[in-house]
Amino acid sequence: MWTYKTDAGEETVRIVKVEEKDGATLITTEHIRAGDLPPYHTTVSIRPTGVFLVAEDGRTYRAPWCVFKLPHKDGDTWKTDGHGGDMKAGPTEKLKLPFGEVVAGRIEWSVGNRPVTYWFAHGIGLVKMQGAANKELKSITYGK
Repeated sequence: MWTYKTDAGEETVRIVKVEEKDGATLITTEHIRAGDLPPYHTTVSIRPTGVFLVAEDGRTYRAPWCVFKLPHKDGDTWKTDGHGGDMKAGPTEKLKLPFGEVVAGRIEWSVGNRPVTYWFAHGIGLVKMQGAANKELKSITYGK
């Protein structure tokens, strides 16, 4: 379970389903947000070529969205296949977060006048996001 510090308060993310399909690992997570906001679900596909967002809040995307290209290489760019904007891999950086220090690959998403930057760490996933909404990893609780 991941706990994030966000602009709107705390957000908890837990894995609710894991399955293998067509050579990829599909992971569905439930996001529980602060206040009266209802929970929502996301599904990502982990493949040798990257991490792809497949579905969000009950809507399956026509084309999976590559949010983190593998292997991570500073300067790589790719299109978002119907999600608007372009993605660009930035350098690997050491970040100091509420969770602690972590080394993460930076991804920049340019969509209109609302750029968003994500940082992903190996074995953890999303550790930080900056843009229209901000979040940082506060803690991880590993299951059995």
